[in-house]
Amino acid sequence: MPAIMTPVAENLAALTGLPLTTVLMTQVLAFSNVFLPYQAPPLITAMQLGDLPTGAVVRLCLVMFAIGALVLMPLDLLWWYALGMV
Repeated sequence: MPAIMTPVAENLAALTGLPLTTVLMTQVLAFSNVFLPYQAPPLITAMQLGDLPTGAVVRLCLVMFAIGALVLMPLDLLWWYALGMV
């Protein structure tokens, strides 16, 4: 994902009006909040190598996504405000 998003970060910053650093920091939120394991090839590899049941990994991803969306994203936004990035 960073290989795709970083080159277009300057254009996204110009379109949104956000500082370039803020646009670059949003990449971390994007690739750390995986909704389903099929969005992250390393998870698929871990599932196959570890012989993990798909249902268990899907449930784990959904719980982690919910925690990330409800707790970590607002905290991250507050941190950005504290740093003056937004």
